[in-house]
Amino acid sequence: MDRNSIYLAALPMAHNFPLCCPGILGTFAVGGKVVVCEVTSPDEILPLIEEEKVTITGFVPAIANICMDYLQYEDYDLSSLKILQIGGSVLEPWLAEKIEETFNVKLQQIFGIAEGLILTTSIDDDEKTVWQTQGKPISEHDEILIVDKARKLKDGNYQIAGRIKEIINRAGEKITPLELEEILLTYDCINSVQVLGVPDKLHGEAIAVFILKSESKRLILEEVRKFLISNNVADFKLPDAVKYIDSWPLTALGKIDRNKLKENF
Repeated sequence: MDRNSIYLAALPMAHNFPLCCPGILGTFAVGGKVVVCEVTSPDEILPLIEEEKVTITGFVPAIANICMDYLQYEDYDLSSLKILQIGGSVLEPWLAEKIEETFNVKLQQIFGIAEGLILTTSIDDDEKTVWQTQGKPISEHDEILIVDKARKLKDGNYQIAGRIKEIINRAGEKITPLELEEILLTYDCINSVQVLGVPDKLHGEAIAVFILKSESKRLILEEVRKFLISNNVADFKLPDAVKYIDSWPLTALGKIDRNKLKENF
């Protein structure tokens, strides 16, 4: 970033990501310009990028998806945008690739906590690294302590596999939602999906699959289970319920609100 950088604060400024990763403070530090969204919505984000010639901004995956859907019906000149940061939740490789192609930008993955930035990919990283990892620690000694599931690759980059608190405990068996979500997203009838544990008297937690409604065929539970079995998913990981919803409930930061999904199950 430099004095010519124009940063769009598309997410609520109370959060660490838009505030200082490098965000608002980083932009001010180099003498750049900051543009602020009043509402985190594509009908405000996209016009501001065009009108203010924004060069860098940051989204969570859900907001990136919503903006890409919006671009199917509305046309904006987003050619000024050079860097699009994605953070807040795990970004699947297929979505990372789609984001770069749709916005014609350099994607940068950001992973952090409320206290600060932990991992980031570099602007100079190759596509495979940017699409499939969350980058390297920014600490000078590369130490890292998080309470999420992650794996360190041979090249020093990390892959975040999911949040520990989201792991489903079904009758003592542990299921990682992200594993099932990645497989289900390869089904041509599913465009967006969330898997989570819901209270169950018999098993403690049951595995629920939430699918965003679309014009595609509507699947029943047995079809979803058969598809997972065909992808070598173990029996104990098969879902107990499937529910279609009209739209994802979102948190203030624009993440999918998994607690609201549980409440509405």
